[in-house]
Amino acid sequence: MKTVACIGVGNRGSKYLLELKIFHKKEVKPVAICDIIPAKLDRFGKKYKIAKDMRFSSDEDFFNRGPIADGLIISTPDREHFKHAKRALEVGYKIILLEKPVSKDIEETKEIARLADEKGAKVIVCHVLRYSNYYLTLKNAAESGALGRVISVEQRENVGYFHFAHSYVRGEWHNEADSSPSILAKCCHDLDLIYWFAGSKPVSVDSYGDLFYFNRNNAPAGATEYCMQGCKCQRKCPYDAEAFYITDNVFEAKFIKYMPTTVFGKPNPTRKEKREILRTGAYGKCVFLNDNDVCDHQEVNILFENGVSGRLTMTAFGERCERETRIVGTKGEVVARKGKIVLEQYGIKRKVLRNRDIWSMLGHIEGDIRTVHSFASLLTTGNTEHKYVTYINDTVVSHQMAHDAEISRKAK
Repeated sequence: MKTVACIGVGNRGSKYLLELKIFHKKEVKPVAICDIIPAKLDRFGKKYKIAKDMRFSSDEDFFNRGPIADGLIISTPDREHFKHAKRALEVGYKIILLEKPVSKDIEETKEIARLADEKGAKVIVCHVLRYSNYYLTLKNAAESGALGRVISVEQRENVGYFHFAHSYVRGEWHNEADSSPSILAKCCHDLDLIYWFAGSKPVSVDSYGDLFYFNRNNAPAGATEYCMQGCKCQRKCPYDAEAFYITDNVFEAKFIKYMPTTVFGKPNPTRKEKREILRTGAYGKCVFLNDNDVCDHQEVNILFENGVSGRLTMTAFGERCERETRIVGTKGEVVARKGKIVLEQYGIKRKVLRNRDIWSMLGHIEGDIRTVHSFASLLTTGNTEHKYVTYINDTVVSHQMAHDAEISRKAK
């Protein structure tokens, strides 16, 4: 039986622990957790029967104990990833599952790669989409010869108006100083996919974009700093916080059912408590009068060593939160959209490779599960079951693309 510790038992960390329990409970056992929120330590400590002296509220105390498990999951807030990954490698952890992004500072990401190599450690970064069969279908099509020589890779990240407002205007990733640029925080998955599909390293990156809409210039007349403090536009605004988090059943199901603590700071608030919290809380702010500064629309163009061109469009807008991919070759193209993947060979045939099955529609979730499978396999056998494991050196490349995109964008 191998053991695992987890630092940061929020949304991502708790999912990974649950997936280990469901699929690998006979091979991997959680033995230690670390989080700054006492309620989480108590809840997950009891759930996984973790001894009280192995529940840490201080990262310093946690790491001072040395490597107390065979593997470590790091799923703390983005700004903590580098610090915790570095400390983990320094104290002797050899197998680490690290949430993305590693750091908004590319030199820090490179430092983790160098340190992992120096220590003989394996750091898997959670670029989970590579592990999904949905994206593996695209990769296999690109490598099969059916497309001829790949010429271009186009990726579109439709964040969705509700998701962007929740996460990148009001939420944890709304301000670059406290998190990272949206092209890294949201789109490091997409840049990793483009790099993976291109099959070569980038030589040139160009980008443009801005905070086009969610700013004070677009605040309607009568808007107030908080939606529920007398805003005259509240009932007509698609970003109304009260609708998002209390009265609209669709939004309530999206955000509150699965993450009430994120918005309200507690697991089961009453409706009265919700209203009071939103009146002055971060998630109750007007989307036009906040201190958010990350791009809500950005284009990135990449040229790779093998001549393949890549293009990423990230937009906050659109009804749905979904990704689209198009890989074009000299003999055909393959397009993935809304869970359906279609291969077109010019003048020959059209073939549906995947047709909106449940795993296609839940690609991120399937990717999460398969990422955990690879981590568990690495712990128990020393190998992984997945040939496209996203080790830290690959992450350096895709994070460099995000870094270069921001330099290019800001220069304009």
